[in-house]
Amino acid sequence: LVQDDEPLADLTQVVDVFLEQNLIQQCTAFLLDALKNNREDQGHLQTRLLEMNLMQAPQYEAIVICSSSEVLMNFIFEVGGSQMKSLYDSELAKQPKDSSLISIPSSGEIQSKTLYFLPWKPHTDMNLLRQSIEKFVSDAIQQLLNDNLHTIAFPAIGCGKSGCSVDIVAKSMVDEGNRQSKLHKDISISFIIQPERTDIFDKFKKYIDSLQVADRGTARAEIEPKISTAIENGLIEVEKGDITKQS
Repeated sequence: LVQDDEPLADLTQVVDVFLEQNLIQQCTAFLLDALKNNREDQGHLQTRLLEMNLMQAPQYEAIVICSSSEVLMNFIFEVGGSQMKSLYDSELAKQPKDSSLISIPSSGEIQSKTLYFLPWKPHTDMNLLRQSIEKFVSDAIQQLLNDNLHTIAFPAIGCGKSGCSVDIVAKSMVDEGNRQSKLHKDISISFIIQPERTDIFDKFKKYIDSLQVADRGTARAEIEPKISTAIENGLIEVEKGDITKQS
Protein backbone atom coordinates (compact mmCIF):
# COMPACT_ATOMS: atom_id res chain seq x y z
CA LEU A 1 0.00 0.00 0.00
CA VAL A 2 2.88 2.37 0.58
CA GLN A 3 5.77 1.27 -1.64
CA ASP A 4 4.43 2.49 -4.98
CA ASP A 5 5.31 5.90 -6.41
CA GLU A 6 1.86 7.06 -5.34
CA PRO A 7 0.93 5.31 -2.05
CA LEU A 8 -2.58 3.93 -1.95
CA ALA A 9 -2.86 4.65 1.76
CA ASP A 10 -2.79 8.10 3.35
CA LEU A 11 0.37 7.79 5.43
CA THR A 12 -0.57 10.66 7.71
CA GLN A 13 -3.85 8.99 8.63
CA VAL A 14 -2.08 5.67 9.26
CA VAL A 15 0.42 7.42 11.54
CA ASP A 16 -2.42 9.14 13.40
CA VAL A 17 -4.05 5.77 14.08
CA PHE A 18 -0.80 4.36 15.49
CA LEU A 19 -0.28 7.38 17.73
CA GLU A 20 -3.87 7.39 18.98
CA GLN A 21 -3.10 3.93 20.38
CA ASN A 22 0.34 5.08 21.66
CA LEU A 23 2.03 2.47 19.44
CA ILE A 24 5.28 4.39 19.06
CA GLN A 25 7.50 1.40 18.26
CA GLN A 26 5.11 0.03 15.64
CA CYS A 27 4.64 3.48 14.12
CA THR A 28 8.41 3.95 13.90
CA ALA A 29 8.83 0.61 12.10
CA PHE A 30 6.01 1.49 9.70
CA LEU A 31 7.48 4.89 8.83
CA LEU A 32 11.02 3.57 8.38
CA ASP A 33 9.68 1.18 5.74
CA ALA A 34 7.24 3.63 4.15
CA LEU A 35 9.77 6.47 3.85
CA LYS A 36 12.74 4.52 2.52
CA ASN A 37 12.26 5.98 -0.99
CA ASN A 38 13.08 9.41 0.51
CA ARG A 39 10.41 11.31 -1.44
CA GLU A 40 10.49 15.10 -1.15
CA ASP A 41 6.73 15.31 -0.55
CA GLN A 42 7.11 13.10 2.54
CA GLY A 43 9.49 15.44 4.35
CA HIS A 44 6.85 16.28 6.96
CA LEU A 45 6.58 12.59 7.85
CA GLN A 46 10.36 12.26 8.16
CA THR A 47 10.28 15.18 10.59
CA ARG A 48 7.44 13.52 12.48
CA LEU A 49 9.44 10.30 12.75
CA LEU A 50 12.36 12.15 14.31
CA GLU A 51 10.02 14.04 16.62
CA MET A 52 8.33 10.87 17.89
CA ASN A 53 11.59 9.24 18.86
CA LEU A 54 13.06 12.39 20.34
CA MET A 55 10.07 12.59 22.66
CA GLN A 56 10.67 9.02 23.79
CA ALA A 57 14.12 9.64 25.30
CA PRO A 58 13.45 10.65 28.93
CA GLN A 59 16.20 8.37 30.31
CA TYR A 60 18.93 10.78 29.25
CA GLU A 61 19.63 13.77 31.45
CA ALA A 62 21.58 15.43 28.64
CA ILE A 63 21.22 15.11 24.87
CA VAL A 64 24.01 16.34 22.60
CA ILE A 65 23.01 18.26 19.47
CA CYS A 66 25.48 18.95 16.67
CA SER A 67 24.88 22.67 16.20
CA SER A 68 26.64 22.66 12.82
CA SER A 69 23.64 20.86 11.30
CA GLU A 70 21.21 23.55 10.12
CA VAL A 71 18.42 21.07 9.40
CA LEU A 72 18.68 19.49 12.84
CA MET A 73 18.85 22.85 14.58
CA ASN A 74 15.69 24.06 12.84
CA PHE A 75 13.89 20.89 13.89
CA ILE A 76 15.04 21.13 17.51
CA PHE A 77 13.77 24.69 17.77
CA GLU A 78 10.47 23.67 16.20
CA VAL A 79 10.00 20.94 18.80
CA GLY A 80 11.46 22.91 21.71
CA GLY A 81 9.41 26.01 21.01
CA SER A 82 10.17 29.71 20.78
CA GLN A 83 11.43 29.82 24.36
CA MET A 84 14.27 27.43 23.52
CA LYS A 85 15.22 29.39 20.41
CA SER A 86 15.29 32.67 22.35
CA LEU A 87 17.39 31.16 25.12
CA TYR A 88 19.82 29.64 22.64
CA ASP A 89 20.20 32.94 20.77
CA SER A 90 20.83 34.73 24.06
CA GLU A 91 23.55 32.28 25.08
CA LEU A 92 25.08 32.35 21.60
CA ALA A 93 25.43 36.13 21.82
CA LYS A 94 27.42 35.70 25.03
CA GLN A 95 29.67 33.03 23.49
CA PRO A 96 30.25 34.05 19.86
CA LYS A 97 33.13 31.64 19.27
CA ASP A 98 32.27 28.71 17.01
CA SER A 99 34.00 26.31 19.38
CA SER A 100 31.81 27.18 22.38
CA LEU A 101 29.42 24.63 23.84
CA ILE A 102 26.02 26.06 24.71
CA SER A 103 23.98 24.36 27.43
CA ILE A 104 20.31 25.22 27.87
CA PRO A 105 17.41 23.55 29.70
CA SER A 106 15.07 21.46 27.59
CA SER A 107 11.68 22.89 26.82
CA GLY A 108 8.65 22.08 24.75
CA GLU A 109 8.19 18.34 24.23
CA ILE A 110 11.83 17.27 24.61
CA GLN A 111 12.02 15.00 27.64
CA SER A 112 15.52 15.54 29.00
CA LYS A 113 16.92 17.92 31.58
CA THR A 114 19.23 19.77 29.24
CA LEU A 115 20.53 20.04 25.70
CA TYR A 116 24.17 20.55 24.79
CA PHE A 117 24.65 22.37 21.50
CA LEU A 118 28.14 21.62 20.28
CA PRO A 119 29.60 22.51 16.86
CA TRP A 120 31.58 19.97 14.89
CA LYS A 121 32.97 19.84 11.37
CA PRO A 122 34.58 16.91 9.53
CA HIS A 123 38.22 16.75 8.43
CA THR A 124 39.75 15.00 5.43
CA ASP A 125 42.88 14.28 7.46
CA MET A 126 42.16 11.10 9.43
CA ASN A 127 44.21 12.14 12.47
CA LEU A 128 42.45 15.50 12.67
CA LEU A 129 39.10 13.78 12.18
CA ARG A 130 39.80 11.41 15.06
CA GLN A 131 40.96 14.24 17.32
CA SER A 132 37.90 16.37 16.53
CA ILE A 133 35.54 13.50 17.34
CA GLU A 134 37.30 12.76 20.62
CA LYS A 135 37.11 16.45 21.56
CA PHE A 136 33.40 16.52 20.70
CA VAL A 137 32.79 13.68 23.16
CA SER A 138 35.10 14.95 25.90
CA ASP A 139 33.76 18.53 25.79
CA ALA A 140 30.18 17.31 26.21
CA ILE A 141 31.10 14.98 29.08
CA GLN A 142 33.01 17.74 30.84
CA GLN A 143 29.85 19.86 30.71
CA LEU A 144 27.87 16.89 32.05
CA LEU A 145 30.20 16.73 35.04
CA ASN A 146 30.01 20.49 35.57
CA ASP A 147 26.22 20.19 35.67
CA ASN A 148 26.42 17.28 38.15
CA LEU A 149 24.53 15.00 35.76
CA HIS A 150 25.21 11.35 34.99
CA THR A 151 23.57 10.20 31.74
CA ILE A 152 24.25 11.54 28.25
CA ALA A 153 23.23 10.59 24.71
CA PHE A 154 25.29 11.25 21.57
CA PRO A 155 24.47 11.00 17.87
CA ALA A 156 26.95 9.27 15.56
CA ILE A 157 28.36 12.45 14.04
CA GLY A 158 29.67 12.56 10.51
CA CYS A 159 28.02 9.35 9.27
CA GLY A 160 25.41 11.01 7.07
CA LYS A 161 26.00 13.67 4.44
CA SER A 162 29.51 14.37 5.72
CA GLY A 163 30.52 10.92 4.50
CA CYS A 164 33.10 10.25 7.20
CA SER A 165 34.48 6.77 7.77
CA VAL A 166 31.95 4.95 9.97
CA ASP A 167 34.77 2.84 11.37
CA ILE A 168 36.79 5.89 12.50
CA VAL A 169 33.71 7.62 13.94
CA ALA A 170 32.65 4.56 15.92
CA LYS A 171 36.12 3.74 17.22
CA SER A 172 36.89 7.35 18.17
CA MET A 173 33.59 7.89 19.99
CA VAL A 174 33.70 4.56 21.84
CA ASP A 175 37.39 4.91 22.77
CA GLU A 176 36.89 8.42 24.14
CA GLY A 177 33.72 7.37 25.93
CA ASN A 178 35.65 4.51 27.51
CA ARG A 179 38.47 6.84 28.57
CA GLN A 180 36.04 9.31 30.12
CA SER A 181 34.14 6.54 31.92
CA LYS A 182 37.33 5.33 33.56
CA LEU A 183 38.30 8.86 34.59
CA HIS A 184 34.87 9.76 35.94
CA LYS A 185 32.82 7.10 37.70
CA ASP A 186 29.03 6.88 37.70
CA ILE A 187 28.44 8.28 34.22
CA SER A 188 26.51 6.44 31.52
CA ILE A 189 27.19 7.21 27.87
CA SER A 190 24.82 6.23 25.06
CA PHE A 191 25.32 6.44 21.32
CA ILE A 192 21.97 6.59 19.54
CA ILE A 193 21.87 5.23 16.00
CA GLN A 194 19.02 5.53 13.52
CA PRO A 195 17.24 2.15 13.38
CA GLU A 196 17.78 1.70 9.64
CA ARG A 197 21.55 2.35 9.84
CA THR A 198 22.56 -1.15 10.86
CA ASP A 199 26.02 -0.54 9.36
CA ILE A 200 26.69 2.19 11.93
CA PHE A 201 25.16 0.18 14.77
CA ASP A 202 27.32 -2.84 13.92
CA LYS A 203 30.51 -0.75 13.99
CA PHE A 204 29.68 0.69 17.41
CA LYS A 205 28.76 -2.79 18.62
CA LYS A 206 32.12 -4.09 17.40
CA TYR A 207 34.11 -1.58 19.42
CA ILE A 208 31.92 -1.83 22.52
CA ASP A 209 32.33 -5.61 22.35
CA SER A 210 36.10 -5.13 22.19
CA LEU A 211 36.00 -3.25 25.51
CA GLN A 212 34.46 -6.28 27.16
CA VAL A 213 37.12 -8.55 25.67
CA ALA A 214 39.91 -6.24 26.84
CA ASP A 215 38.57 -6.13 30.39
CA ARG A 216 37.24 -9.50 31.51
CA GLY A 217 35.99 -7.92 34.72
CA THR A 218 33.25 -5.89 33.05
CA ALA A 219 29.67 -7.01 32.74
CA ARG A 220 27.98 -7.01 29.36
CA ALA A 221 24.31 -7.03 28.41
CA GLU A 222 23.07 -7.76 24.90
CA ILE A 223 19.38 -7.12 24.39
CA GLU A 224 18.63 -6.09 20.82
CA PRO A 225 18.53 -3.35 19.81
CA LYS A 226 20.88 -2.31 22.65
CA ILE A 227 24.44 -3.36 23.46
CA SER A 228 26.03 -2.22 26.71
CA THR A 229 29.23 -2.71 28.67
CA ALA A 230 29.86 -1.71 32.28
CA ILE A 231 32.92 0.50 32.81
CA GLU A 232 33.84 1.09 36.46
CA ASN A 233 30.48 2.14 37.99
CA GLY A 234 29.15 3.53 34.73
CA LEU A 235 27.99 2.26 31.37
CA ILE A 236 28.74 2.63 27.67
CA GLU A 237 26.06 1.51 25.25
CA VAL A 238 24.93 1.75 21.66
CA GLU A 239 21.22 1.78 21.01
CA LYS A 240 19.01 1.86 17.94
CA GLY A 241 16.83 4.94 18.14
CA ASP A 242 16.21 8.29 16.49
CA ILE A 243 16.74 11.06 19.01
CA THR A 244 18.80 12.83 16.42
CA LYS A 245 19.88 12.35 12.86
CA GLN A 246 23.51 11.96 11.86
CA SER A 247 25.03 15.13 10.51
